[in-house]
Amino acid sequence: MTQQWWVVRRIRNWAARGLRRISLSQRFFLIALSVVLAAMLILGNWTSSYVSESITKGVAGTAAASIEALISQSLDGAMLSPDRRAALQAVFTVGNSADATRLLQIRVRDIAGSVVFESLGGLEDVAAPEDLSDAAAGVLNAHLVDVPLKPVGSLPRSTLPIIKIYTPLRRAETGEVFGVAELYFSARTVRELQAQARSDVWIITALIGFVSVGTLALLVDVTGNIITLQRQRLAKTLRETRSLLRQNVALRAASEQLRVESSLANEHVLAQVGSDIHDGPVQLLTLLILRLTRSGAEGSEPDAPADPSAELAREALEDLRGISAGLVLPELAKLGVGETIALATSRHESLTGTEVRRELDIPNSTRTPIAAKICAYRVVQEALNNAYRHGGGQDQRVKAAVYNGWLRLEVTNRVSDASRQTSSTDQTGLRAMRFRVESQGGILAVSFEAELARIDARIPLDSRG
Repeated sequence: MTQQWWVVRRIRNWAARGLRRISLSQRFFLIALSVVLAAMLILGNWTSSYVSESITKGVAGTAAASIEALISQSLDGAMLSPDRRAALQAVFTVGNSADATRLLQIRVRDIAGSVVFESLGGLEDVAAPEDLSDAAAGVLNAHLVDVPLKPVGSLPRSTLPIIKIYTPLRRAETGEVFGVAELYFSARTVRELQAQARSDVWIITALIGFVSVGTLALLVDVTGNIITLQRQRLAKTLRETRSLLRQNVALRAASEQLRVESSLANEHVLAQVGSDIHDGPVQLLTLLILRLTRSGAEGSEPDAPADPSAELAREALEDLRGISAGLVLPELAKLGVGETIALATSRHESLTGTEVRRELDIPNSTRTPIAAKICAYRVVQEALNNAYRHGGGQDQRVKAAVYNGWLRLEVTNRVSDASRQTSSTDQTGLRAMRFRVESQGGILAVSFEAELARIDARIPLDSRG
């Protein structure tokens, strides 16, 4: 059993390998060819059987009709009497002398099935009760069979092709069945007709099959060429698409790199500007204030009010120091995104003297690119500056949370109607925040609800760009 299973598996594997070597069009042609050949074989067999049966029924019906008419006229609707046997024998003689279909043997039965006349021709056959019953009911039955002959001496037994007919006998006036005739006709001619008909049927079937196969082969060849051309075009398109995809990936990576570099370069420029402000105007203003203070102290009384110019210079100095401190970023590389946001809020508190409530739900293990941390720092810084500038720093709150690789920042503060008008017309800071967030692939939204201003920013943390 195991060896047989191994042989079956080997044959199946061999067939599978052979099938894989055949092209799709060849597989289709082989399957379609098998279907056409099977259809032609079925059609040929059915047509041949139908034609043969039709020939048998046609010949049997013609022969039975002629003999039945002669017998009915000879009996004249009555069963045999001694003077009618000569008439029936004459009928048998007429049928036996035919050239094409000879009547070899006859039996006449009454309606009860008893034999009233027979003229035997040496055939050994027994009547079928079902056929006799059908004939008594008025149904003609015919069969093409090989009937054995009675043996003669030492000669071997042989058979003859016979058309065996069971035909009803009807009265001429009323058509009532009064008897049954068993007729045995020679079927040599019928067999020849059937053979010729089968030959013609198979020739026609073969011609139709060849035409169908040729048409199918032409169709498969044309279709196969079209499929081959389409496959080549699709393969070429696929190669071009893959090449474009690789270029797109490379451009995407370059764009991501440029985005990060531009963000870092922008921060470098801001840091340089802050350093220049600190080293230039701040130092000069400090020197100017010192000189104004000294000159005022030398030429005035001790309790005299301070010089207004010195006070204005001090205010300008404080503003420049605040601007310089806001432009220069602290070291963010070693901080997490939560620590970065906390640092931005604490620096705002120290610079403005206001309070910022923090709600930070950020795990310490969250890994964040430096560009995303810079963006988060600047958004919080700018949003709180706007809250202080336009709302006086009232009810400042910063919320931050991380979900599905995104950082969601929400900065809110209380504003009045007048400050709302000012903040809605001053779009420079908002445009700067929106540019920063969108350059990271994020989304920024600004809304006002009653006396509450809200800035909602969503920043990706996985460098998706």
